[in-house]
Amino acid sequence: MLIEEKNDGRIGGSHHVTLEENREEEETQRSVSQFGFGTTTCLGYLALDNTWSDDWVEFFVRQRLKPKWDCIEQNSGNRTLIELWPHIERRIPSLFRSIDRITPALLHGDLHGANVAETATGPVIFDPACLYGHHELELVATRDYVDFNQEFFPAYHRLIPKAEGFEQRERLYKIFSYLNYWSLFDDRYKDKVTALSTELLAN
Repeated sequence: MLIEEKNDGRIGGSHHVTLEENREEEETQRSVSQFGFGTTTCLGYLALDNTWSDDWVEFFVRQRLKPKWDCIEQNSGNRTLIELWPHIERRIPSLFRSIDRITPALLHGDLHGANVAETATGPVIFDPACLYGHHELELVATRDYVDFNQEFFPAYHRLIPKAEGFEQRERLYKIFSYLNYWSLFDDRYKDKVTALSTELLAN
C-alpha cells in the first residue's frame, strides 16, 4: 500500500458533489456480487475475517458481530452480554425482511473523524478496514464519529433513500460500532450497547 502525504484539514462543505461523483464511479466499476474482501483487514489490532459470503446477514452475524461479542464476553465476563446474545441473534433476521436485495458496496470499514480529512482538491479518507457490505453499516458509523456538515446526510439520502426498517438496523449497526470501541478501549461503551440491545428487542 502506498501512502501519500497530504496537507489536510477539516471537512468542508462540498460533500454532495463528492457523493454524486463517488456514486457514479462505483456504479461503473461494480462487479462484486458477494460480501467480504479479498484479504484480511484490521480494526485497530483486531483482525477481521473477510471470507466471501453470498448472504449479508450471515456474513455480518458470523464474521463481524458474533466474534466481537464473544471477544468482549471472554475478556470482561459481562453477564448481560451473555444473556442478551441469544435474543439478539434471533431478532436480527427480521430486521432485513423488508429489503428485497442488498447489493454489496465497497465500504471504508473504519470511518471516523481521525480517518477523514480534506485537501485543496477535496475530501480524502485513509486507514481503511475495507469490505464489500451493506451501505447502511458505514452510514451509521459516520453519524457518530465523523464531523460532516448538515448537508451531508440529506444529500446522501437523496441519492440512496432510507429503506424500510432503517431505524431498527441503525440500532443493530450502532451496537457493532460500540462493541468495537469497547474491545479496543474500555467499557465506557457498555451502557450504550446494553441500552441499544434492549431497545432493539423491545421494538
